[in-house]
Amino acid sequence: VHVLSQSLQRGTLVFDVMPVYWLARGPAILGLDEHLERFEQSAELSGMRLPASNGALRAGIAEAVRANPGAEIVKISAYYPGASLDVLPVDPMPEVAIAAFAIADLSMAGRASAAGPARLQVAESRKMPASVLSPQIKIAAAYTHAAFAKARAKAAGFHDVLFLDEQGQITESSTQSFFLVCDGSLRCAPLDAVLAGVTRRLAVDLARDEGIPVSEAPMPLALLDRAQEAFLTGTTSNVWPV
Repeated sequence: VHVLSQSLQRGTLVFDVMPVYWLARGPAILGLDEHLERFEQSAELSGMRLPASNGALRAGIAEAVRANPGAEIVKISAYYPGASLDVLPVDPMPEVAIAAFAIADLSMAGRASAAGPARLQVAESRKMPASVLSPQIKIAAAYTHAAFAKARAKAAGFHDVLFLDEQGQITESSTQSFFLVCDGSLRCAPLDAVLAGVTRRLAVDLARDEGIPVSEAPMPLALLDRAQEAFLTGTTSNVWPV
């Protein structure tokens, strides 16, 4: 990757992250189809033409996992490696990189098992509106705002932030989906406001299978005062109580 890479300088790298579980019959990737579909959707939404088919990407992910026994996470990225001074890449052909690793390899602080229940700070700044950037695109530049807000929260003694949208409705944390248990039902923000997380979808499906009512609708901040429980879901934290 050139130091003047368009993706490095402009934040146009798209990515997805998926969990690996080591079973008796070998490694298994949770939600591989959904994660790859979302990765391809992120590329399409950003105008990037991936240089590999779905089958080739799948084979590359499997190869990376097999080459790294004990890997817990796979991260796939697509980016423009060539130098460019313009906001657009000079060479529009991206590269794809696949990394498979154990969480401990990156010392990922803030994991639920190490940190106990999450403490969240309501962010002063609002979540980027969908009219500016779709919440369904996982692109590096979209996480700059979240990184700054999370850094401020951690400096104040919290683990992460909780973003509100422009109307003051609860959305999600910096990288994870947010749920409330209120009056016997499970509540989360609608998909027009938040990323369609794979772990989020699993939590919703499991709740419905157990007969728990699920509401995917706007959540006013005042709802926090009435909630009996709250938790985050995500690839690296699974389910993290708040």
